[in-house]
Amino acid sequence: MKKFKLDSNFNPNIIKTLSNEELNVLSAEIRELIIDKVSMYGGHLGSNLGVVELTLSIFQNFDLPKDKLILDVGHQCYTYKIVTGRPLDNFRQQGGISGFQKRSESIYDCYEAGHSSTSISAALGFAIARDLKNEDHHVVCLIGDGSISNGLAFEGLNDLGASKHKVIVIINDNNMSIGKPVGRLHEMLEDIKDNKYNSHFFENLGFRYINNVDGYDFDSLKKAFDEAKKETKSVIVHVSTIKGKGYIHAENDEDGYWHGVNKFDKLTGREINSPNKDEATWSKIYARGLESLMASNEKITVINPGTAVGSNLQRIMNRFSNRFFDVGIAEEHSLTLASGMALSNLHPYVSMYSSFLQRGYDQLNQDIARMDLPVTLLIDRSGLVGHDGETHQGIFDAAFMMNMPNISIAMAKDQKEALSLLKFSSNYNHPLAIRYPKGKTNYLRFDSLDKINELEYGCWIEELKAKDTNKCVITYGPVVTKLKEKLKGLNITLINAIFQAPLNEEYLKMSLKYSHIFVYDPYGIEQGFGYHIEHKLQELNYKGKLHIKAIKNEFITHGSIDEQLDRYDLGIDEILNYITNTK
Repeated sequence: MKKFKLDSNFNPNIIKTLSNEELNVLSAEIRELIIDKVSMYGGHLGSNLGVVELTLSIFQNFDLPKDKLILDVGHQCYTYKIVTGRPLDNFRQQGGISGFQKRSESIYDCYEAGHSSTSISAALGFAIARDLKNEDHHVVCLIGDGSISNGLAFEGLNDLGASKHKVIVIINDNNMSIGKPVGRLHEMLEDIKDNKYNSHFFENLGFRYINNVDGYDFDSLKKAFDEAKKETKSVIVHVSTIKGKGYIHAENDEDGYWHGVNKFDKLTGREINSPNKDEATWSKIYARGLESLMASNEKITVINPGTAVGSNLQRIMNRFSNRFFDVGIAEEHSLTLASGMALSNLHPYVSMYSSFLQRGYDQLNQDIARMDLPVTLLIDRSGLVGHDGETHQGIFDAAFMMNMPNISIAMAKDQKEALSLLKFSSNYNHPLAIRYPKGKTNYLRFDSLDKINELEYGCWIEELKAKDTNKCVITYGPVVTKLKEKLKGLNITLINAIFQAPLNEEYLKMSLKYSHIFVYDPYGIEQGFGYHIEHKLQELNYKGKLHIKAIKNEFITHGSIDEQLDRYDLGIDEILNYITNTK
């Protein structure tokens, strides 16, 4: 059997000419290429290994790109990219291709997403446009059994089911979300798939429902797609796959470790850059501190929308199972759920990635901030996140929260400060957002927070106090430690603004004497912390020069975090050079 040349010249039209045997060979070669490239660059592994044959079958049975294919989330696009001439060379790296669908890369990419559950709504939009323009093509969306549980997906299903505009919805059911699926909808899908539950749910919504399709059987897939194409109304095709298929470590993963991975050894499955025992991710530090708080305070609950593994919450999930609530991909629900708990004399902590918190803006504003409730947000991946690109950057949360009443915002520079902040949070009876970045920091094991002192509300700290200087730097977070080392001996005052909201007016009044005030914010956009300091200094009639060095209000493409900082002249050395050369 011939080998296929999977390079930029690969023509996806060849897929239509292949026998099942040849398709299986191509599938094996693509799967091996995905494992090879993800081991080199990191990325989403399990989801991509599971849909190789399904993706090829879509190319075999539909006329892409005339027919439109929308991949929900888009993190399962690797086979799609390979067969459309993008063989994953240098992918997710600066200057390389994206890890998600990207319209600027290929005519085959008709849509872009990095968050879940948008595909059905978008597909209906494509279908309406097709019909208004009297065009003749299919609109297909591929959505997972985890993503379809999100409220937006249900809004789309509700509208699509009543619509005359036909869409083919493929449910990729791999019995997983990022980790184990949660909620009754997942159980219902499994019951339908196993014929324990009739299909009236989808049929009553207005769909033709095609069940029990083997995602690795090209004949079964062809039969289902042929039926779907002939149907006059919208169709749901329920396909069964295995997340991680073809790589034993990923296939056996029940926790979600192999959903998104760093570089790893293909043979052993071990991460190449093994963690230093003296370092830990910020996620781990906050998770361990939260675990300690829960051990001494039964009012504390934890809510997480499907990212427990990424935020290192497995120990809490196992130890305090009655107070840990994984609600699946349901960010909006998680926040309003927290409001109900808070109004019932509990103290909920909502752990969520920054880029996902955006989806719960209304619930945060209306259901938590407006009622001034004791809810603590643990906002993971705040700031730049690197290789996942535009859809995942955590740079907007501080700016939009700073414009909501009642919410206080803080970020710690190191483990000691983080634990002090956590201890403060447990006794704070108002909305509090604790932000922390992707990455690692120095770590010392601890058993409890008993000997940890609480931070004072709103506190800023003078890390370096210079005499007879005309320069003051205001910053926060882990860069405080790095910048402090660089500024030693340079006679420049350095202020650690642990709380970004509220602003510490006392310190700002003390800073009026400086001719130059530098606000350095590599964790948020210019319209956030820096903007609010500028406004306050204007109120205080500051006569000097304010320099705001923060992230531009842009959607930032993929690359390493250091590369992204360098694009905006926000690396430590660039900032140091700017400060010292300012006259």
